[in-house]
Amino acid sequence: MVARGVFPTEVVFGIGDFHRTATLLSGYQATLTFSLGACEGLPYAQQIFMSIFGRISTFRPWPGSVCHFTTSEAPLLKIGDILREKRVFLDEDVQAYAKVSQDINPLHFDSELARSYGFEGPLVHGIFVAGLFPRIISSHFPGAIHVSQSLQFRSPVYIGDEITGEVEATQIRENRGRYLTKFKTRCFKTGGLTVIDGDATAVLPSLAVE
Repeated sequence: MVARGVFPTEVVFGIGDFHRTATLLSGYQATLTFSLGACEGLPYAQQIFMSIFGRISTFRPWPGSVCHFTTSEAPLLKIGDILREKRVFLDEDVQAYAKVSQDINPLHFDSELARSYGFEGPLVHGIFVAGLFPRIISSHFPGAIHVSQSLQFRSPVYIGDEITGEVEATQIRENRGRYLTKFKTRCFKTGGLTVIDGDATAVLPSLAVE
């Protein structure tokens, strides 16, 4: 999810009592309603819409001479933007990850051993949890290259925990049509307890957030 916006953006020009409402969220979400005659309304509506969004992706006339425009243009990533994703880590997920990674440390499977070390139960692999970071980045920027990642493991993650991963853009630098981007990364439990944090660097093919 993108923390600062909701898409697609809509602009509606309708017939009725005159009123205009504009709501802008980081320059990306807006709703405008105008009382205009059918003949004069369309050109003016197009002019207003273009001045805000730069282009019209779709146009559909509604009954009663109501003009409805939408823009499907993706927002552009900016410093301070936060992208998030949630995941519940199940026992079968841990088993599958252990098989692929060949990390068969019994602390991930043996409840009695885990408790003897002071844990509440078997642990989810920390690197498995940290996989949320490249997952979030690549899902919003297909073709992104994950260049580096630092990690600090702050608190254990247990089987059945719901974890939220988030990445926050802290630096963006354009180079030959690609964008070297640094992110502050964090995973936390419901309630806000941080389990992993660190920093990531990725090369993005575009700043358009999908």
